[in-house]
Amino acid sequence: MGKKHGPRQPKALSSAVFRVESGGWSVSAADWAEIATACQPKLRAMLSAAHSEAEKALETAADSAPMERGKRALAAKRAKAEYASAVAQAAKSNRNDASPLTGKIESDAAAGRDFIERATKIVNDLIVEARRERTTPRADSTTEWLEGLGKAAATFHAAYHAPLSPAAKSMARADVERLTRDAAIRLADLATACLRVAQATKKAASELEVEPELEGGAAWRRFVVRLRSLCGAFGLRTGISSTGDDAVFVMFVAALMSKLPPEVARSSSPEALAKAMQRAVADQREIERE
Repeated sequence: MGKKHGPRQPKALSSAVFRVESGGWSVSAADWAEIATACQPKLRAMLSAAHSEAEKALETAADSAPMERGKRALAAKRAKAEYASAVAQAAKSNRNDASPLTGKIESDAAAGRDFIERATKIVNDLIVEARRERTTPRADSTTEWLEGLGKAAATFHAAYHAPLSPAAKSMARADVERLTRDAAIRLADLATACLRVAQATKKAASELEVEPELEGGAAWRRFVVRLRSLCGAFGLRTGISSTGDDAVFVMFVAALMSKLPPEVARSSSPEALAKAMQRAVADQREIERE
């Protein structure tokens, strides 16, 4: 039997029941700008560029009233200034994640949109998986229930096929089926079904150990690992510490947590958050080694 980490569920059941479930989380461009403020200059530049591009599209809308166009033009000008400031700050920084940005605003805007889309999916997966963790029983309890069901089914199958004269068994079966006529029960079919249930519960209990779809803390662990991988793919810092340059990623997660639903968010000190994130990464490495 595999190592038990907490609540688990067979892969087949999770794909059938939960595949279409959505966390329903999204935040505004202003919220993303606030999140980025506490993080790396490169991320600020990407999100500022995306914001600038969006404002430019609004500014040139054909059906806008003159005064409305003026407001949007001012917002676009402000966004472009913010972008230019972020680029300058990144160019002056000597940190690894803040190399000079030489690409066009359009390419940075595309990167910003892509980052937001992928990060939003990671957050929604966290919400869904955390919700499932809270409502899924422990693997031990599930296994015990499956074993009890399998034993009961096997007992019925054995009792039905226990030795008895054919005539007596036929009469007794007819009496039972007459008394359960409203349920349309045929004992022979029920005995066959029980045999299949006994076999299926044994297999399901085995898959419960082999396929740990849901385990205690897995939602948080996968969230940290996936978000770290995403930031790495965009050239952002991914070190995990509560101080120094490696505190940047922790600050980003803390800022993101401030926008999450209360039942998912973790409000803790930078030190505690960094330790929780370090444990998540270490647990993932241990699982990959098993």
